[in-house]
Amino acid sequence: MLAPISGYEKLPLFSLEEALKPLKNIIPGLEIYLQMVKQNSLKPVDELTPDESAAIQIYTMQMEVAESSLSHLMNIDLCSIDRCSLTKWFPYLKLFMTALHKLKSRPMTLYRGVKVDVSKYYTEGQRGVWWGCSTVTMSIGALQECIGTTGARTMFMIECRNAKVIRAHSFFNLEDEVLLIPGFYFEVKSKLHQ
Repeated sequence: MLAPISGYEKLPLFSLEEALKPLKNIIPGLEIYLQMVKQNSLKPVDELTPDESAAIQIYTMQMEVAESSLSHLMNIDLCSIDRCSLTKWFPYLKLFMTALHKLKSRPMTLYRGVKVDVSKYYTEGQRGVWWGCSTVTMSIGALQECIGTTGARTMFMIECRNAKVIRAHSFFNLEDEVLLIPGFYFEVKSKLHQ
């Protein structure tokens, strides 16, 4: 089991520009994406500041190369045994998590899918933690569009108490996008093979 994520919460809030400075050398074209999300977040809802809304939006963006997206790189470090790898993310994490905590937590049934069979890693009754920030959807139809209907794949149906609906702050604001914050505790209730 990984150690909890700690340290970022003690930092002051930075502007999005300042929060992303430690990441500019690892995310190609970050300055361009930053300007895009700043323009899109001038009048945010949910009592978020423009920087807080933009922090969520830049997380949802897919860069030209998916493996260099902010979300992909941050989730690698969130799931890493080496918790020191997270320190470069602390200013951004503070802003991002502050924004997410301002959003109302909602109980709902959600769906997540991957294009690989990971069922062997999950057993009935198993408890664990997803350390990455997980993007999920409210729509099984939207999930099937993402993972397709053929080939190996795994679909998770998640009964959640603390979902964060981010549609109004997502780069893809036409989708019913929801986030599960890092450190999401889960228990496997059942499995179905088809």
